[in-house]
Amino acid sequence: MDDEVSICLGTANRLRRFLPKCDEVICAYSGEEALEKAAEASPDVLITDIRMGTIDGLRLIEALHYYKPDIACIIITAFDSFKYAQQAIRMDVKDFLIKPYSEEDLREAVNKVTDMLNQTRTQARALLEKQLYEHLQKGDKLEKRLFALSGLPYPPDTVRVICWKEKEYEFPTWGGDWCFCDQNKGYLIVDEDWGALTNWLKRVDANIKLGISAAGAEMSTLWRQAQRALHISDYDGMPCKIFFNDIFLDESQFRQDRAVLWAMNYVAEHVGQPISMEDICTKLHLNYSYFSRQFKRQTGVSFSEYLLKSQMTWALERMKVGMRVNEVASILGYSSAESFSKAFFRIYGDTPRNYLNQRLRGKNHDIHL
Repeated sequence: MDDEVSICLGTANRLRRFLPKCDEVICAYSGEEALEKAAEASPDVLITDIRMGTIDGLRLIEALHYYKPDIACIIITAFDSFKYAQQAIRMDVKDFLIKPYSEEDLREAVNKVTDMLNQTRTQARALLEKQLYEHLQKGDKLEKRLFALSGLPYPPDTVRVICWKEKEYEFPTWGGDWCFCDQNKGYLIVDEDWGALTNWLKRVDANIKLGISAAGAEMSTLWRQAQRALHISDYDGMPCKIFFNDIFLDESQFRQDRAVLWAMNYVAEHVGQPISMEDICTKLHLNYSYFSRQFKRQTGVSFSEYLLKSQMTWALERMKVGMRVNEVASILGYSSAESFSKAFFRIYGDTPRNYLNQRLRGKNHDIHL
């Protein structure tokens, strides 16, 4: 960007000679015009003069960083001033070109800032994936600015979460306006576009199991919905693609029509709490013997076995991150740490302390429970 038309056009022509054809070069002849065009095109690199009209180069960079913090900036100027250099460095300007400069100087500067930009985005993307996954699972705070630093637009106000298990399957690209995909963790966050979702599902392998949340604003809630829906898709006679709303919108009808399935999902949803078959049967309005027979017939295990395995799996994950036996026992409603340890032994064949320390053998430290 330059307020001298000939300089601006000359720089643009030089850029077009060595940039890939897919890269667009946009010219602006004032700071105001640059802000307007940047808002529309969201450029990755800004090349600007310092001395211009109402909005000079440094003020332009400051304004652009406000809504596109990852933009890489190069300053072109005839004023090789230490004062400008200091201010520009504070504003994270990546490189300087002093007039007159050659096409090779321009190429080196663009390649330098592009490499720096790609490295920054790779690092930001890794941090975003980590933070976002923790936010989805636990509701931890998500630094949304990481989307912009990764070269991605901010998520819309209303999204859906889609979860799957088949990590090796390559999913088709999303056809809506916004999406974020973590193939390794097995989830996709997309904008609320029913048409795009319908078309995307048509291109997904019919045998791939998916859990699809409702549309909403709280991602951690939508994650739990998608996980519950995905859990349902594993049961016999259920479709591979499960929408949360289709199953859980009418909870009373779900309990009546699929009592065993409802019970399994109740356990999954409340696994970190005290649960008993009495609780389940009371909610289902069924007597113990009938429910017990139906559960064993449909799942192959007794309800008490299923509940115990679910709770001990949950307990093990909590103890791996430092929760003590007596804390886990209290949360799950056991009368003592000893009674909890006996229940743990039934599933894992060892005490909690021995089991965890054996798994960590060779790491030079023990788990203290």
